[in-house]
Amino acid sequence: MIRYYWHIFVTMSRQDQILFILTLSILLLLLFVIFLAFSTFYLRARNNRKSRKYYRLERVWEPLLLEILSEERAPESIQSHVHPDDVWQFLTYLSRYIARVDGEARQRLIEAGRPYVKRILNKLHSWKVEKRAEVISLLQRMDPDQYDRAFRKGLNDSSFLVNMVAARALARKGHVDNGEAILRHLDRFKIWSVNLLSSLIAQVGNGLGPALRALMIDRDEPDWQRTVAIETLHKLYDFKAGDYAQVICTPEENREVVAAYLRLLRVIGEEKHIPYIKQACERDDPVLLAHGIRILVHLEKEKYPSCLSKAMDHSSIWVVINAAWGLKEAGKLDVLRHYAYSDHPRAELARQVLTEV
Repeated sequence: MIRYYWHIFVTMSRQDQILFILTLSILLLLLFVIFLAFSTFYLRARNNRKSRKYYRLERVWEPLLLEILSEERAPESIQSHVHPDDVWQFLTYLSRYIARVDGEARQRLIEAGRPYVKRILNKLHSWKVEKRAEVISLLQRMDPDQYDRAFRKGLNDSSFLVNMVAARALARKGHVDNGEAILRHLDRFKIWSVNLLSSLIAQVGNGLGPALRALMIDRDEPDWQRTVAIETLHKLYDFKAGDYAQVICTPEENREVVAAYLRLLRVIGEEKHIPYIKQACERDDPVLLAHGIRILVHLEKEKYPSCLSKAMDHSSIWVVINAAWGLKEAGKLDVLRHYAYSDHPRAELARQVLTEV
């Protein structure tokens, strides 16, 4: 039959062949559009059914949970009202209540959900990445103290999404050993921004300081990991990190590491750090000079701090801006006016900084 229709097609004129192909293409496109329309209608109807079902279930569970909170009902009594197919929705709904209470009330709700948590642990091995991440997120909301092992396994998961959720669950608990586990798996988070990753790790708290300082000075570790450690110490206001200025501010040290350390010294810097900051400023690098000069104008008591002339004469406008703002923040307005009302090439910029509020 195929040969027959093919014979008819090849015997057509050129115009008839083009018309036939266009007609067939339009029919196929129409069928595809109809298929999409029915698929959309079906999915919408299915989601509406689910939504109505879950709404009815939540109206059943709400008074039961309130009775459990008021100690009018035992936590385990709710089991007769939760069908095995509705366990996931029940735990999601329960976790919203758990997040709002604490103390004994929170513990009663955790006891109500504990029998069901065991049923979803097997989903940690699901082939669906989103499902594995959802389980870890739900465990973290339910009772994070019980599932450290599951969270740490999540750090080794092949999915970046699962790694992220597991790290957040561990960091929020504030335990030092959890923070150290995250540091051991930093290679899994290379695509994160340094600021986001350091903010997450900082949630662990100052107890993680020794491990962060050890990572900061370890030149065998990747420079980006050391930068993350420094940025975390910055967010923790770790003054002990200032004791390593002579190790970090060296000519052979990585630029990003030194720049991050100078940002840390803007917060914790003291007079004893001045020689090391000067050493960083002497490198032929506008980024380091911009960071360094802003610290020096604060720490040095001289009217014209060292490296100021180099910074104000620099070709990079960002270096000059940092120098000018440093003078203003340090209250050395007379020096800033000296540049602003002179024939210096950067006088206009100095006047702009001087007049800004």
